[in-house]
Amino acid sequence: MFELFELYNNLDLFVLVGLRVSGYILSSPFFGRNEVNSLLKISLIIYLTYILIFSQWVHFETIPTNQFQFIAFSVVEVLKGLLMGFMSSLFFSAFLTAGFFIDSQIGYRMGGLLDPKYGINTSLTANILNIIVLLVFLVLNGHLQMIHLLSHTYIISPIGNLSFTANLYNLFISSFSFVFLAAFKVALPLFLITFFVDVILVVMIKFMPQLNIFVIGIPTKLLVGLFSLFYIIEPIINFLDPYFVSLFENVWRVLL
Repeated sequence: MFELFELYNNLDLFVLVGLRVSGYILSSPFFGRNEVNSLLKISLIIYLTYILIFSQWVHFETIPTNQFQFIAFSVVEVLKGLLMGFMSSLFFSAFLTAGFFIDSQIGYRMGGLLDPKYGINTSLTANILNIIVLLVFLVLNGHLQMIHLLSHTYIISPIGNLSFTANLYNLFISSFSFVFLAAFKVALPLFLITFFVDVILVVMIKFMPQLNIFVIGIPTKLLVGLFSLFYIIEPIINFLDPYFVSLFENVWRVLL
């Protein structure tokens, strides 16, 4: 009963905390996926907000004194959550990009599935890599780490703090460059393998002109690409641990 009275007395704080949590949950690459039930998302938002209200981290830096100031605080809190979610999604999109790079080389771009999170038609390899990354993220308790990170953002950026990091633009540019480079690193082994396959096929056609390059080349690249994909899964998993560390650091720096 005491908690209910305390919650009623801090209703404005509850709303503002819930807005930041909602912004992150709805734009998160894991919690915000369309496969996650809407009722589950709403329940998670309310539950996290309730927990945070009674934590020692949540407090007003500036108490709103009128409706316009409360609306301004609300907009800023939503933006803070959305920026954190967007940064997380940016890091996860690296593996969709790597999948597009790989499939453009081995010929899997002809088939694809609609990714409900990003609303785009993703290729076969992009879907496989995306599933692997999400599974490893869960195994490493990345979802719990993100919730822990979200709760501690109220220390560095309390409610009522209307300022963002001065280097927000540079942060997103550097993060985009890092993500694109990571996608290229993941796709590079397949690039080299398919390049050597192309060289071998060219040599075969040179010495045996009667061979049909389309009949032999396309199935060969498909098979080589499929088996090569199995061999790079383990190095990709080993690559994810330091990659997620960079993800958490960049999400934290959004509100510094």
